Amino acid sequence: MVAPAFLGFCVSPTAVQGQGHQLLLRPEASWDVAVYESATICGWVMAWNTFIAGDTLINGVVYARFGVHPVADSDGPPFCPPGYYVTPATTIANLCLREDTVASLVFQYDHVLQSDRLLYDYNLELGDTIHNYFDFDQLGWPPTPTIVVALDSVQLNDGVFHRRWGLSTTLWGEIAHDYIEGVGSTFGLTHLVPQYYGDGSHLWCYKRNGVDVLWSVHYCPLPGALGLDDRVEATSGMAPALQVAPDGRFGLIADTPMHVMIHATDGRIVLRQRLVPGLQYATGTIPPGVFTYTLSGSGGQYGTGRFVLME
Repeated sequence: MVAPAFLGFCVSPTAVQGQGHQLLLRPEASWDVAVYESATICGWVMAWNTFIAGDTLINGVVYARFGVHPVADSDGPPFCPPGYYVTPATTIANLCLREDTVASLVFQYDHVLQSDRLLYDYNLELGDTIHNYFDFDQLGWPPTPTIVVALDSVQLNDGVFHRRWGLSTTLWGEIAHDYIEGVGSTFGLTHLVPQYYGDGSHLWCYKRNGVDVLWSVHYCPLPGALGLDDRVEATSGMAPALQVAPDGRFGLIADTPMHVMIHATDGRIVLRQRLVPGLQYATGTIPPGVFTYTLSGSGGQYGTGRFVLME
């Protein structure tokens, strides 16, 4: 039996744990964010990596200003991950944030109104209502309140607990989403509009110093996976790959054990497991469909591919 897919954090559902204010604006942090559109063949249409490019002074106040690296598909075009890497090209964005660690608030500077807008409030309690969490007014939509419906803690891959707020918005029926102190929201570093039945921005991966700290509900490169320009072939001269039989059993073609991450076309992780060459594995409860996979191992071995499971 295969091991079930899992997210990269532990949940504390009954008690809210914390170790003081968890900083959002860390110079070593970065966010991989992607846009999903269900009407397209693959679903994912574009992605980018956001990072702090430096400080800027606005009206005598210091803000962190952000830059963006484009994200490319390892097998593209077209853009259809998994198997993606961050390119070195850089664009300096107009996104400017500041953090009040005493009041536990994060502000975003509005360049049009020339004033601060509250982005995150780490003081909210269960049942509180936020009237301007999303930018509905800027999009010409009716104001829609956002309500705190859950409050718990999650333990990230660094072992530290961070508070998490579960939110609900009723623009298109109930839309559940959340934000984590020191990380950001379901949609990435910021939150412009809620997802429309899954379409919209998704946080793929939150990293510090290039190391994955939070696995998103979709995916991000496995720890140690190399960028496209840095990858090397297996020592045998053949790139690592999965061999999938018609009955769904699969095996690893490689010289050494590797980790595999298998995704459905909508980005869900359906399997994450360590594989050993020469052994056969069952797909278990994975339903029929089209899937992509990413392999990573020691020594820089890396492989990606696609396969189909039939009824």
